[in-house]
Amino acid sequence: MIGVPRNKVILSEYDKGWEKVFEEEKRKILNICGDNIMTIEHIGSTSIPGLIAKPIIDIALTFDNKEKRDKIIESIVSLSYEFIQETDVIDRLFFVKRINRDSYYHIHGYPQDSVNYTNQILFRDYLRNHKEIAEEYAQLKKDLYRRYKDNRSEYTAGKSNFIKNLLKIITK
Repeated sequence: MIGVPRNKVILSEYDKGWEKVFEEEKRKILNICGDNIMTIEHIGSTSIPGLIAKPIIDIALTFDNKEKRDKIIESIVSLSYEFIQETDVIDRLFFVKRINRDSYYHIHGYPQDSVNYTNQILFRDYLRNHKEIAEEYAQLKKDLYRRYKDNRSEYTAGKSNFIKNLLKIITK
């Protein structure tokens, strides 16, 4: 199952089917965007075996120039995604696909040389390879859920120090 109501937090046990759901959406994205996309990756907690997660499939993709960026925006919007104009992450394109008002997919688009993209991949790979750290992260997520299940912004903000501190260790 995937999908979370707007501004709510739902945590689900890891589901092996999430990878298949990602692969199906990836195929749709690549079919419409073609070679405008340099890389496309499954990120976020649904990409980490064994980790509890909000059942929203997070997808990161990269592009190498403004022309391709503009084509990607147009193409992804045609797949029923909403393009969200952001100010909090400077180099990110952000898209949400909702079904019946619930969020099902988030796409994070970055320039090919983006530090933010690199950090997403480093964080994912580290948790995949360090189960004890993934368990600490899972416990933090459970604690934050108990406090902020009706406020996704606070839940997300509560994870930021853990993520920043881990990235400092990873990128040393």
